[in-house]
Amino acid sequence: MFFIIYLFTLFKWKQTNSLHKYKWRANPKNNKSKIGNFFKFMSTFANFAIKDREALKRYILVKLGYPIQTVELSDEQLEVCIDDATELYSKYANIDQEYFILNLGNYIPNVGYELSAEVVGVFALERDGSGNDFGNLYAIDNSLLYSVMNYMTPLPRMFSFATFELVKQYMDMVDIYAGKGFDFNFNDRTKILKLIPDPTTSYATSYKNMSILIGAYVVRPETQLYGEYWVKSMALAQAKILLGTIRKKFASVPLIGGGTIDTSIGEEGIKERDELIANLQSTEAPVLSFIVR
Repeated sequence: MFFIIYLFTLFKWKQTNSLHKYKWRANPKNNKSKIGNFFKFMSTFANFAIKDREALKRYILVKLGYPIQTVELSDEQLEVCIDDATELYSKYANIDQEYFILNLGNYIPNVGYELSAEVVGVFALERDGSGNDFGNLYAIDNSLLYSVMNYMTPLPRMFSFATFELVKQYMDMVDIYAGKGFDFNFNDRTKILKLIPDPTTSYATSYKNMSILIGAYVVRPETQLYGEYWVKSMALAQAKILLGTIRKKFASVPLIGGGTIDTSIGEEGIKERDELIANLQSTEAPVLSFIVR
């Protein structure tokens, strides 16, 4: 009997080293607290309990059966699964819209303006002009607005909102016919916003005092994505696929008692992944950048 127990223990030790099974590699005293802390906070749609990568890793492991069942995934492999999930989500999911005022003094001649990494698309250049126009009491837009509110301006009193809209449309049409302002092109890979015409050649040195207001699609910070149900489900599906691939390598290894390693979890993950992508594509669309004027 003792000899059988010894052989079983030796087999489990070899399996652990050959499959690189994932076990919590921190201090064993902290294992319980790390898993336990995951369940101490109520998760809601407005306030996710999962706010970082480590919490998402614990979520995946628990869903796969840890600590009752051994999960043959390393920390690096879990990182890859999470990266795949966040990349797919940011590609198809609804992206936030924000507006930025850009000082053209930072515009690189013949190259463009480098935007921040979270920008994935530019949908409009809402306004352009000298930097002093933003907030100048005597700028045309502000004068029109003050006229609407019956303030003392050079424009006629009792100026209505309907008149204001008509004047703005007329000014936009004049800009188009006169070739004023900028068109733009945005490269979502290099994050370079190129203005047409190039302000460094069209406005000599005065462009350094100019500013533009753009509307952009931005991806939310990474920490705000980990708790999304779709991201958690996709990361779990990717982990199942990877776990199935690993177990297939040892499918021919006989287990004690004549059993075999179950690799069906890989097919389960593939099915879940495809369903998640199809569901997201049916409700969202990839963000595209257009030249708008």
